[in-house]
Amino acid sequence: MSQTILTSVLDTFTKDEIRDFNNFISSPYFNKNPKICFLFSLISKKYPNCSDFDIYCRKTYQKVYKSKNYNDSTLRSLVHRTTKLLEEFLIIENLGNREIDKLDILLNDLNRRNLKNAYNKVITENINKLKGKSNINYNFFYSMFKIEVNNYNNLKINDKIIKKNNIKKHLNSLNNANVYLTMYYIMDTINNYIRYMLNCKKYNINFCTSKIAKLVESLNIKEIYEIIKETKFDYIVELYINLLDTYVNIYKETNKYYMIYKNNVELYAKQLSKDEIRFHYSNLINYCNIKENQCPADDTHKLELLFLYEVMLKKRLYIYDRTKYLPVSLFRAILFHSLRIGKSSWTYEFISNYVKEIDPKQRVNMYNFGMAFYYNTEMEFEKALDCLNRIEQNYFIFKYDAKCLKATLYYSLGYIENLIDHLHTYKEFLRNDELLSEDLKKYHKSFIFYLGKLILLNSDNSKDDFGYMFNKLQKTEIILQKEWLIKKFTEKMKYKTVAI
Repeated sequence: MSQTILTSVLDTFTKDEIRDFNNFISSPYFNKNPKICFLFSLISKKYPNCSDFDIYCRKTYQKVYKSKNYNDSTLRSLVHRTTKLLEEFLIIENLGNREIDKLDILLNDLNRRNLKNAYNKVITENINKLKGKSNINYNFFYSMFKIEVNNYNNLKINDKIIKKNNIKKHLNSLNNANVYLTMYYIMDTINNYIRYMLNCKKYNINFCTSKIAKLVESLNIKEIYEIIKETKFDYIVELYINLLDTYVNIYKETNKYYMIYKNNVELYAKQLSKDEIRFHYSNLINYCNIKENQCPADDTHKLELLFLYEVMLKKRLYIYDRTKYLPVSLFRAILFHSLRIGKSSWTYEFISNYVKEIDPKQRVNMYNFGMAFYYNTEMEFEKALDCLNRIEQNYFIFKYDAKCLKATLYYSLGYIENLIDHLHTYKEFLRNDELLSEDLKKYHKSFIFYLGKLILLNSDNSKDDFGYMFNKLQKTEIILQKEWLIKKFTEKMKYKTVAI
């Protein structure tokens, strides 16, 4: 297990993180075992594919311990200690970005050491620093809550109540702490409420009887907001209430609440952190995706969705603490949406300009992936197939997209023997895949089934009832490429009619 954790985590590292971890284990403060450094130097030679390195083997042991007498438990112990150092490195690296947690640790330690002056100096500086922030997110309120609680506890211990003004100072910190906590609670609850509601809808689970639905209904969030809204940062709570209204009404015909929410996101954008802006644009995008599925014939949400994607790209909202690159899942979503609504030229520019923003390890694959779908839309099937064949499958996460597209390309090019072989390997790949859910497998199996029937219908001696299969296809909901299959069945029907 340690091998899997160690090498799989190292696979995700950037070059800078590989360098920093090397410096970390080279420091005698953290590590006094030089063999750990040597083992890491061997593994890192395989970067960015550290998982290819065979740790538990005689060759590795001989290199590290300079001995021919292999001892498996000794090597495993070394790997375990290296893994523990890696975990410690990740904790320290992530703690560096969590200012409130660092502050909480520092204040508790200063309080434990009874360093009153140092404590007061640190807490005053941080209260002023946080209150002076122009760009905030919902975690800001939790940070302020923690500081005010620390401030109250410090006053209770070190500030004797000899006058009425003293108790007012104590109560003010306690009052502020509860206001900040309430604001944080409202926003976090709304976020969880929406996620829970959408998952219930997706998996056909009764949402109304859930505890979170009853809890939010009983809270009367808007009334609570009216009590606490006279604060400097009440606008961010207003945004979350707009978000709640938008999703509560998502399955109704009105877009009124969406427009209020979107306008306020744009209005308050300069006062929000980049993470917070990304969060709200992600919710706007998700809303448009749901509405597009509800009303596929209505172009309103399709064009709105493209506009939101453009904003996200222009503002580079895909860049945040955990990644410096454009996520391949977002690249894929934008690619498919723009092609689906007929924006071929826009898609070509998007691929050309934004494939450079993808992680270098996946850049070439994603370029070929994007261009394959672009060429397919342009009916340049040979070029599309060539791009698909250039994809390195071993490290590619969208294998099923590629397999499905390749099947349609073989059919369109008339490569029937290739298609038959491909459908067989496609089916076997599905059967052996233990990670893909059975529900998703059904979509692929249906596609393979109907495309197989379409091949048989190309033969004069086919005994399939064409009309029966076509009607059955039209009624099928769990299937990929349904429109494409219907189109090909329709073309074959017209051909047979003319032939008769």
